[in-house]
Amino acid sequence: MNFLTGVNYWASEFGVKTFACFESEVIDKDFATLKEYGVDTIRVFPLLSDFMPVIRSHAKTNSFALRINGVPLEYHPYKSGLNESAVEDFKTLLSLAKKHGLKVIVALITGWMSGKSFLPPFFESKNPITDKECIVYECKFIKDFVSIFKSDSQIIAWELGNECNALSFETDRAENDLWLTTISQAIRVADSSRPVYAGMHGLTSNGNWSLESTGELLDMQTTHPYPLFTPYCSKEDVNSMRACLHASAESEYYSSVSNTPCLVEEIGTLGPMVCSGKSAGEYVEKAYATSIASNTAGFLWWCAFDQDKLDFPPYDTFAVEQNLGMFKSDRTPKETAVKLGEVKNFFNGLDKIYTKKDITVILTAEQDEWGVAYASYVLALQSGHYATFQYENQPLKDSDYYLLPSIKSLTGIPKLLQKQLKQKVENGATLLITYDGGYTPDFEDFCGLEVSGRQEKVDTLSFEIDGYKAEIERTVSLSLTPTTAETIDLSSDVILTKNKVKNGYVYFMNAPLENYYTNLSNPQDSNLYIVYKKVFENPLPLVSSNKKVAVFNGNGNAVIVNFSDENTIELLTDKKITKLLNATVNGNKITMNKSYAYVEYED
Repeated sequence: MNFLTGVNYWASEFGVKTFACFESEVIDKDFATLKEYGVDTIRVFPLLSDFMPVIRSHAKTNSFALRINGVPLEYHPYKSGLNESAVEDFKTLLSLAKKHGLKVIVALITGWMSGKSFLPPFFESKNPITDKECIVYECKFIKDFVSIFKSDSQIIAWELGNECNALSFETDRAENDLWLTTISQAIRVADSSRPVYAGMHGLTSNGNWSLESTGELLDMQTTHPYPLFTPYCSKEDVNSMRACLHASAESEYYSSVSNTPCLVEEIGTLGPMVCSGKSAGEYVEKAYATSIASNTAGFLWWCAFDQDKLDFPPYDTFAVEQNLGMFKSDRTPKETAVKLGEVKNFFNGLDKIYTKKDITVILTAEQDEWGVAYASYVLALQSGHYATFQYENQPLKDSDYYLLPSIKSLTGIPKLLQKQLKQKVENGATLLITYDGGYTPDFEDFCGLEVSGRQEKVDTLSFEIDGYKAEIERTVSLSLTPTTAETIDLSSDVILTKNKVKNGYVYFMNAPLENYYTNLSNPQDSNLYIVYKKVFENPLPLVSSNKKVAVFNGNGNAVIVNFSDENTIELLTDKKITKLLNATVNGNKITMNKSYAYVEYED
């Protein structure tokens, strides 16, 4: 499998001062340690404050306004003010990477790191995303730096920079798009042979920093799925099903909306005050297995080494940054490093899982986009399916199953989308709409329900489907009378209905299933997934009866990840298993040796 396995790298003894205090012997030992434990890729950061230490002279005239080490910039070999000493150090780092067989991703515009700004001195008080002078010199830096290093074979990709969307929280989408266009094109002009990665996090379909824009301009999306920094990901233990699926879910969301591959670029548990070393190792197993099974491009831990012995910013004032390494600061491996090597070795050489995606989730305006996407993804896996995503303004993907989750907008879904959905349903597709106060055109004809009233009040409903009992809370609901629809649940209220529309079906749930699921603690323990199981009737080829087991189906192969306390699980399939790794089979039951297994079956 061509899957990147690695870490984000700062030197074990220097952290963000890697280039300010450069020592090749330290880096050589670091790289040898990383390689020993299965790391094949590192992401590195030419910190702008070190690589472009240009200052403004504040003279009375405009002559020689910018200087580096006292020398006017006009007389410097590099018009960006690129630090010649840092360039030589970076060359050494790349030669050591080659020595140890490490691929390198370079985050070019690194002015933000670990909660602190590291911009060049002459950028002071300027917005690096909108200020014209800043952008000009960012492009000059890219031209100089990339031109020097583009012939180095260890570099596999350039990147805009490290979390550049954290450089400005005040810019609008047009300003951000202009910056993205300018910087990405500057990289491509300097080197058209390598892909350009995003390096950002916290994007949405149609936000100020947009998945649609980055998808159009860049070659690789990147997720930074930390539990503490992403909504809904710290509601339970890191080794719970939902928490371990965070990287897989967010990457699928990014990738499918943007139509671009996605790399799990920064992932970690965020240290010993979140979980023990043993638990962090278990998290690596499960998060890596689900990431590789869901077709992400790789898995990079944050970060290589602990930085607890460093007494300068950001480590002296930001405790969360001190113990995030896979190795201690003396290079002693932690459980995370051991498990990374084990899980990499297991998947190395196996056939790639080309994940079958059978539910298209349509994200709509005015809703908690990430929340409903996250819930939809986990619910789909619990019910024997796999969810992919699109936004309401994108052409409708071809699918057997569609989902409009927790609709909230009073403007309704676009009429064009409604027409496309109706045609798909009439031709045999199934659509589920779950309700959180939003509108949909032609509701009565489409859903077979007449609305006699609408109430905004908090109530909790109990319902039963196929013998499974569950409850759900809602803050807005409809009083409904079926016209052509039939009622599915066995409660007294009209919660779930089914309406035949020519050759297909429209299901309507009078409750915000995904929003409710999102806000629960340990929602995977509930029976809420039974709604998806009922509506989306035909599961993927290999499914488990255990709701805490995720099966990622490919073309005749699958990855099984077990989040339950049971080692023996039942498989619901008529397929003949021809190969099974990390588990033993007895009839329709398998006993797993680890939390993950690989299966091949007759498709």
